Amino acid sequence: MIVDDAALLRETLESLFRRQEGFDVVGTAATGHEALERVPTLKPDLILMDLHMPVMDGLEATRKIKEQPQPPVVIIFTLEDSKHLRAAAKTAGADGFVPKSGKMLKPLRANIKRAFPKAQVTPWR
Repeated sequence: MIVDDAALLRETLESLFRRQEGFDVVGTAATGHEALERVPTLKPDLILMDLHMPVMDGLEATRKIKEQPQPPVVIIFTLEDSKHLRAAAKTAGADGFVPKSGKMLKPLRANIKRAFPKAQVTPWR
């Protein structure tokens, strides 16, 4: 599941994952609140969660999602990168943290491999 208020980024990530064998994008959301509503129905194994969104930010959404039984893996991704934000993401229950940048695919892949060691995650292009 991809959660970001930027429609273009959601579409780009969705396209990348759809080309990756073994991955299905079960849904997207533009706010943390939408994600929280959709998780029980969609039952994603992995959520890519933007940090800064309207209505409910990624930290609050992650906290609430992680309180649910059998929560999915949540990887926070954001334009900002700081020790403070990384610590806040970890405290919220995030399983990974990836700064948004032109080189985010390699760390994103590494975070997914760490969370799902048996997954076949080939390099993206």
